[in-house]
Amino acid sequence: MVLVVGQTERLQRAESLSEDPDSARPGLGSHSVVSRVRLLVVIAHVAVCVLSGCARQQAEQVVPPPPDVVLITIDTLRADRVGAYGGRPETTPNLDQLAGRGVTFVDATAHVPLTAID
Repeated sequence: MVLVVGQTERLQRAESLSEDPDSARPGLGSHSVVSRVRLLVVIAHVAVCVLSGCARQQAEQVVPPPPDVVLITIDTLRADRVGAYGGRPETTPNLDQLAGRGVTFVDATAHVPLTAID
């Protein structure tokens, strides 16, 4: 076998790499172990995340029913004419009954408090 000058060093390095890869790289042996441990930790985290989403049965979630909402808007009705707002109760008995079981607002503001004349 004929070797050119400089090839013997490369051949010796290649042989040492094949025997113990960490010892042939001075100062990198601990980094190699650390990087392998980090890779193992990352793989373990990914496996846990994937497997945690693979439950056989999903837990039953209690979803409350949506609230019952009745919004009443009336054009040209004054509050003092509704029993729930201080008017005579006999003028609006059904509105008064709904107001008694629900939520009423004392202050409501209209953006344009005008009624168009027909």
